[in-house]
Amino acid sequence: HSGLQNKYKMAVEMLFRCGYLRIVVSTETLAYGINMPARTVVFAGDHIRLNSVQYQQMSGRSGRRGLDVLGHIVFFEIPRYKI
Repeated sequence: HSGLQNKYKMAVEMLFRCGYLRIVVSTETLAYGINMPARTVVFAGDHIRLNSVQYQQMSGRSGRRGLDVLGHIVFFEIPRYKI
């Protein structure tokens, strides 16, 4: 969420990287402003503001450099024409 304090975002990033958090659910604003590469990124639901720039930024989080050969992107309840 864009309203989170910077210290909280940094704590979530650190806990995720250390493996204490296995899943992070976020809005597009949080996903846009964090540095948390993950093996899989899920797009859940369609939104009018989901455009190609946001998709590229958020899907770029899939696949962890030096750990994964590739990343996975899952689309959940997004119309096929928009993919």
